[in-house]
Amino acid sequence: MKPKQLFIGTDGPRNKEEIIKTLIAIRKYTLTEKGKFCVIVPNAQSNTGCYWMYEDFTHKTLFTSGSLLYVLCAAGFKKIKFIDKRGTEGFGFIVRLIRNLFYPIYYANKLFWNKITSSRYHMSSPVIFIGGLKALVER
Repeated sequence: MKPKQLFIGTDGPRNKEEIIKTLIAIRKYTLTEKGKFCVIVPNAQSNTGCYWMYEDFTHKTLFTSGSLLYVLCAAGFKKIKFIDKRGTEGFGFIVRLIRNLFYPIYYANKLFWNKITSSRYHMSSPVIFIGGLKALVER
């Protein structure tokens, strides 16, 4: 059976309540009992996260890993798995190697500046810095 594809474009939901209602409708009416749903959204925690909201006006809502997790749980999804957390999927060995080598340095740098500026992330939220958050969700 060929997987169904669903795209919610620029006129999609814009606030938390609309997003949750849309996700509930997807869970109830689109997915089969064992259906899976892959959601890809702009990541506000990425190096260029907020830039895209103002550079490309089609991006109305940005998410952090925590806020995406929140709306998915609020919509009743039980199995949520973030995938391609380092953005290496689809790249060759050398690019994956370089990204995997530099990622811990980037992460340490973020933590250092968070400490200096008294900023923080929610401890329960996965820390993901790539441009797009990707989550595989099961009903």
